[in-house]
Amino acid sequence: MTHRRPTIALFDFDGTLTTRDSMLLFFRMVDPSGVGWLHFLWVLPRVVLRYGANREAVKKALIRAFLGGKSEVVLRELGERFVSKVLPRYLNAPVLEAMRRLRDEGARVFIVSAALDVWLAPFARQERVGCLCTEPAYDDGVFRGAWRTANCRGPEKRERILSDVFQKENNERGTVRVIAYGNSKGDREMLAMADEAWWVSRSGVATRISGHHPV
Repeated sequence: MTHRRPTIALFDFDGTLTTRDSMLLFFRMVDPSGVGWLHFLWVLPRVVLRYGANREAVKKALIRAFLGGKSEVVLRELGERFVSKVLPRYLNAPVLEAMRRLRDEGARVFIVSAALDVWLAPFARQERVGCLCTEPAYDDGVFRGAWRTANCRGPEKRERILSDVFQKENNERGTVRVIAYGNSKGDREMLAMADEAWWVSRSGVATRISGHHPV
């Protein structure tokens, strides 16, 4: 008798499960007046002078401009509100359905994203899936711009999958079937780990790819 290997399914979030960048949508909800953009533009020259056009440094400065000084309690409340009130309008229905189908079929499903756990964690709980993402640090219960984890993008996605999925769950790479969905260069390493990889286009259509992807 042939036994099927257990399945681990990995889904990127922005542009894969969603049709828009969730961080910018979250900022719009938190700060509809856009004052955070003024703060960001004020500090941006200093960030560029110090770090150059470093993607992660710019992202940190942007997040700090909008969320710095807010308590963990407030951010968690905002995250819950975002998931219930804003996010449903921007979900990619076919990919979301694929994720739910795999979950219901018994796969261990994880969202793997550079998005913050502030809004990604409540969405993952709602969908009953795991979540590997970027996590802010809190100083006396307040976010001041520091990070608890590295930005979960590119090679970091692979490292988090290996440490938080394979090692913690005692899975040998060859004993499980890996399915992955992504849409950008930041998903390259994750897609390369998959036995079955799916590329999500800008129009939201998922196409199965084999051995390579168009990035």
